[in-house]
Amino acid sequence: YHNAADFGRSVQSFESAIVVDSLATSPTYEKDATLYYSLGFVQAANKQYKEAFANYEKSESLGNMMEGQLLCLMAEVALQDTTLLPVMFEKLRAGLTQYPAQKCIQGDLIEVSIRIGRDLNEIVGYLKDAISKDENNATYYGVLGDIYERMNRFEDAEVNYLKAFSLNPEWIDVYYAYALSPYNQAITIQKEAMNLPKGRDADYDVMLADANKKWHEAIIRLEELLKKKSDYVDAMDVLKQLYFRFRMEDGMQAKYDAIQKRMEELGH
Repeated sequence: YHNAADFGRSVQSFESAIVVDSLATSPTYEKDATLYYSLGFVQAANKQYKEAFANYEKSESLGNMMEGQLLCLMAEVALQDTTLLPVMFEKLRAGLTQYPAQKCIQGDLIEVSIRIGRDLNEIVGYLKDAISKDENNATYYGVLGDIYERMNRFEDAEVNYLKAFSLNPEWIDVYYAYALSPYNQAITIQKEAMNLPKGRDADYDVMLADANKKWHEAIIRLEELLKKKSDYVDAMDVLKQLYFRFRMEDGMQAKYDAIQKRMEELGH
């Protein structure tokens, strides 16, 4: 049934196997754990996430950890049902010590930590630990860049975005994150300037000049991105906004008209 993608009947079959198999109630035999694992596996495929997690836990209690891989299967289920994430976080954190060779535990711990809103510095620690064990994993650098961006540690974010792109030049989205970083910095500076108390006009002017400098830097980076992928619409959309913002500067109106035409050609 599972091979035929009939997951409902597959679930029923494994449930029946547990009922009729006299060994299924004894913790002595590995077969018990295999049955509960198999039931959990097909329940996950059938989108019965809580039930799958419960049966994975039963398999776990019977010692069928599959060298830690079971924790990663449990994490896949938990990521589909957020009520399971806090328990999953604790399991993964313990599993990281118990099964240090199982790389999927490290990645799942990072993803679950982000999903449940753990402290960003804590997540940075998990990512740095992961990178120390897998220095050529572009995903870890990209995610670390995202976390630094959220912390307003923009320079650190950009370093990691570029590292990720150097490891995976096909990952154009991470280059977009790098290109967009000065744009986001400018937005942050602008908000801070807007919140200055009255009487600080000089400081406002300095901050606005800094924001404009960052926006121009973003233009350069986004234009470079379009050389790598000419139909990257998100980059075009931001550039269109920036060209319009600075339309009074030499050449910006022409760039605005050109990119608007290009987006229309692409159906946007």
